[in-house]
Amino acid sequence: MDFSEKSRKFLKEIDAEITTLEKKLPVPSLSLIPSSQPESELEAERNEYRKITGRLILLKGMKRHVLSLASYLQGMDDEMKTRQLNLANKRHSENQKSREFCIAEADKQWKKEKATHREVTRIGDMAIKLSFDLESNAMYFPQDKTIKNWLKKAREDGELYMPEEASKPGTPKVN
Repeated sequence: MDFSEKSRKFLKEIDAEITTLEKKLPVPSLSLIPSSQPESELEAERNEYRKITGRLILLKGMKRHVLSLASYLQGMDDEMKTRQLNLANKRHSENQKSREFCIAEADKQWKKEKATHREVTRIGDMAIKLSFDLESNAMYFPQDKTIKNWLKKAREDGELYMPEEASKPGTPKVN
């Protein structure tokens, strides 16, 4: 049972008690009009009226408080959801920028290696190098295996030139 269910149940109980008390509320005798009732009965009737009226005021105040609290908490809940969504969008955006940076840098590096006929940098070494580059550029930097997955996916999608030797197991490391 969450807060909203509890508050709804509590409000129903308050409403039921208010209705019951309003039905019990005696009509007070006005002191200016002479009454045939003895003074003690009038005083007892006034005390009962004050007691029920005080209880009604208390219950109505509690009801207003519960409603305002529920409204406040709902607003906080909405604000929290918005914050989490904004944070997720920000992380996604940072992640996307880092991914694009890695793909562009790797593409440039491997094309340069091909043009100069240098030994090909393996994908694992490229991921480590890119991880350091991301960190030095104050960008979001994921684990090396995530960068490797980005590079492999980019090669599959045709976004990246990656020599076959870069991903073959057993290719000697570049010093």
